[in-house]
Amino acid sequence: MSEQSMGSICWFDIPVTDIEKAKAFYKELFPWTFARMGPGYEMITAPSGTIGAFRLEEKVDQGSGTVIYLTVESVDASSEKAKALGANLMGAKVVISEDDGVFQLFQDADKNVLAFWSQK
Repeated sequence: MSEQSMGSICWFDIPVTDIEKAKAFYKELFPWTFARMGPGYEMITAPSGTIGAFRLEEKVDQGSGTVIYLTVESVDASSEKAKALGANLMGAKVVISEDDGVFQLFQDADKNVLAFWSQK
């Protein structure tokens, strides 16, 4: 994930029930390439760089759709502010790695799932 301005979209996860089928579909739509990151997780690269991933799910239900990651200065501070505004945090903050940053999933008032992401 690259450095971007506060609140900009920096990543997305698309839940799919068949990664190979999803790759074939999106490859026809866009000039995307793919690389396996681990079991059930396939990175998506556009000409501009790596932009997101397919996440394998047994089924995709309402509320488990695409997750958009938003750049913030501090995941902790943004999470506290979101909670004060009525959001629900989903699980604990996840440290990807020292180089790749941290994220926190949350639900807004309409149960949309999003995530804060920060380099630190």
